[in-house]
Amino acid sequence: MRFPGTLDLSLTKVFITPIPLLFRVLRSKYLLLTPLATFNGKVFIMQKEIEVNNYKGMIGFISIPKELNEWGGWVHCSGFDEDEKGWLDLLITKVQNAYLGIGFIKVNGKTINIGRVFGKSFKGYLSIDGLRWIFKISKNNIKINVNADPRNMIMAEYEDPNGNKYCHNTEIANLVLNIDNKAFTCIGRAFFEYGTSKPLLNNKIIIVTTTPA
Repeated sequence: MRFPGTLDLSLTKVFITPIPLLFRVLRSKYLLLTPLATFNGKVFIMQKEIEVNNYKGMIGFISIPKELNEWGGWVHCSGFDEDEKGWLDLLITKVQNAYLGIGFIKVNGKTINIGRVFGKSFKGYLSIDGLRWIFKISKNNIKINVNADPRNMIMAEYEDPNGNKYCHNTEIANLVLNIDNKAFTCIGRAFFEYGTSKPLLNNKIIIVTTTPA
C-alpha cells in the first residue's frame, strides 16, 4: 500500500499527549501526533487506485509491552458534525483485571483530559461491536456511544513472543458523544479498534506484522 499525497494540519497544531504515569511505569507509549488532519491524494493497494479527497483523520500510535496483555479498545473522531474543529481520542486499556480509560475530548475550543496521571476507571461496555461509557470529569457529565459492525472490520495480527495479539479495526463506525446533554456526532467515519489475545473474526483480511515498538 502507498499513499502519495498531502497532509493539511492547519486546523490543529501537532498535539503530543502527556504520557500518564501508568504508561511510564509499564514502559508503554501512547502518542497522538495530530488528532485532526486532512488527507488528500491517492491510495494504491496492489493494482487498485483509490482517490482520497479531504479525508479527516489522525496520526498516532500506541505501543504496549507484555504487562498489558489486552489493550482493550481505541476510539477516535476527527471533526464532529456539529464542530469541525472538535475531536475525541480515547484508549481503554486492561491492566491485570482492571480496565482504565485515557484520552482527550475537544469541543467548542475546550479540551477535557480523561484519566490524567493514573487513568480513569472504566465501568462500561466494550466489545468488538462497540463501546458505551457514562462517566463524569470535573463538572461535565459525559456519555460516549460507539457502534461498530464487525462485518466492516479487518483484523491485524501482531507477532509477540508471549503470544500473538489481534487488532480488530474499522474506520466507519458510528460515534455519539454527549456532554451535559449536548450531542456531538461522528457518523460513518469514526475509528474503532478492539484488541484481544485471540482472533474474533473468520474469513477476514489478516495482516501479519511485528509488534509496534
